[in-house]
Amino acid sequence: MAAHDETAGDSAGLRVRRLGVELPIGRSSWIALRVRGPGSPIIFDGPVWAHTSPVYVRVAGRRIASRPDAEFFVAWIEQMLRVVDARNRFARTEDRRRVESLFRSAQEEYRKRADAR
Repeated sequence: MAAHDETAGDSAGLRVRRLGVELPIGRSSWIALRVRGPGSPIIFDGPVWAHTSPVYVRVAGRRIASRPDAEFFVAWIEQMLRVVDARNRFARTEDRRRVESLFRSAQEEYRKRADAR
């Protein structure tokens, strides 16, 4: 791995870091970059951090599949449905039913993914 700093030519003093790394990928995955900094008095809830959006990588045309991840989301969506039920903050019954339907639809997709492997 190699990294170096460059100071960009703008007046804001933007710092650019370049990172090169060989990353073997044996199965379809996603990759993101996460950085953490020290705590700061101007940051409310802890250290400074940033996270990129994921870059999705398909190996041999296969989609990303992880049974543990799918099972996690089946359970997480169930918890979200309990929150919807407990809070019941909808102006109309149809709005609540639509939200519940969207959650159930997503949950069914994750159930299929969990069972596919």
